Amino acid sequence: MKKLLILSFIMLSLFIIYLTTLDKKVYFVALGDGFAMGKSNDSFGKGYNGYIKDYLSNKKVLERYVDDFSLEDGRVTDLINEIDDNVKIDDKTIKNALIKADLLTLCVGQNDIYYKINVDSFNEDVMYEYADEVLKDMDDLFDLVKSYCKEDVIVLGVNNIYDSLNDDKINSLFDYVNKKISKLCVKYGYSYVDIDSILNKDSFDKMFDYYPNDKGYKDISFEIIKKINNSLLK
Repeated sequence: MKKLLILSFIMLSLFIIYLTTLDKKVYFVALGDGFAMGKSNDSFGKGYNGYIKDYLSNKKVLERYVDDFSLEDGRVTDLINEIDDNVKIDDKTIKNALIKADLLTLCVGQNDIYYKINVDSFNEDVMYEYADEVLKDMDDLFDLVKSYCKEDVIVLGVNNIYDSLNDDKINSLFDYVNKKISKLCVKYGYSYVDIDSILNKDSFDKMFDYYPNDKGYKDISFEIIKKINNSLLK
């Protein structure tokens, strides 16, 4: 009887240790556009999500990394449609991935803004009206994501590649968009990363490059990892 109790205690202890260890594993989902996919010029590198994946893997807390649902030229409404249609890739659907996610990084809106902006004939009224439409779509996307993903969501702002032009009108537009995204993150309880304050001229191989180089992506990953350490891995 005593041996049976001791054996039961050992088995229970091992089961508790197993559950504790399992609970610390991170199901990591990366979602977004070419920026989220680590594109640089005409190729794809590790990107900030790749560095985050390596960090979690090295700490032996990575359960699974899912990045299949990003769309290189994707806009906000494209991601909404993906979720609504519950797109399936291999053995997983996007809704199931969002439900399982302990960590979701989301980068979207870049393609939307740059599609419309014209630095040579910048029309403030047109651009701000259009930006508000994009932000409304982003609000809808965040709300949709929230209905499936209940854990840590980290959202990246939109990078202003025209900052070096010192054009107050253009800079004000990007400031407006990013402040609105930041407020949406507060509304939904998401973490916000201001990539405009992280990236600089050394983050790009040449002026007006749309995508950053490896250094730029690595710097973004450092900022996200800090947030992860202060929340998910704390």
